[in-house]
Amino acid sequence: MDIDDEYLRALSLGRDERRLPEDLERDPRWLALKRAHELRQFEIDLYWKRSTYFFALQAAAFTAFGLSLPSPSKVSSPLFVVIFASLGFLTALAGALSTRGSKFWQENWEKHIDELQGPYEGALYRALWVRKGSADAWSVSRINEVLTAAFTTFWLLVLIWTVTIACNPNIAIGGADALTLGVVWVLVGTTVVFTVLLLTRGSRPTKAAGVERTQGTTAWELRLRG
Repeated sequence: MDIDDEYLRALSLGRDERRLPEDLERDPRWLALKRAHELRQFEIDLYWKRSTYFFALQAAAFTAFGLSLPSPSKVSSPLFVVIFASLGFLTALAGALSTRGSKFWQENWEKHIDELQGPYEGALYRALWVRKGSADAWSVSRINEVLTAAFTTFWLLVLIWTVTIACNPNIAIGGADALTLGVVWVLVGTTVVFTVLLLTRGSRPTKAAGVERTQGTTAWELRLRG
């Protein structure tokens, strides 16, 4: 069996596969598959538009919060610090939930495609060419989900710390030491934890399809996403 036959069979598109209907535009299954592709692309476009919107809100929240922090030459009101920390947390949480909602609808249409594509596209939609030895494929949407979760966690911890400082009469918020030091440690801790999560949960697992090719000095293998 030559490599082309192996490739086609891995995609469930071998010569013995079922024939296509003569008129695809009248085939309900084909029309449903076509519509599922369109809706999936629509959800992807909305996903990134929403992400851009919430990232802009996060940039504004970070800027406002940074300007509200006290310094040796400026005494800041505890009220403003807490307000901006609250806004940062709320916009981060809304962004994280929006990301999960958008991902839900994207995966919904992907599942429909998986179920409908058999007679027309085989497993083409699920097939990935990756460098041999690389078992996982990085997922941009998963990385984005981890990042929004990191923002939410950061702001929640900062909010708790700023409220604690503001409600403690024995700590002068204008001194900058307690508040700023707490924010720095929250930032460092959040960065370390979510860096690990990005490296461990930012990829999508795949399985080998038994097809390999070599292009120049690079070996490739066909894998199917789960």
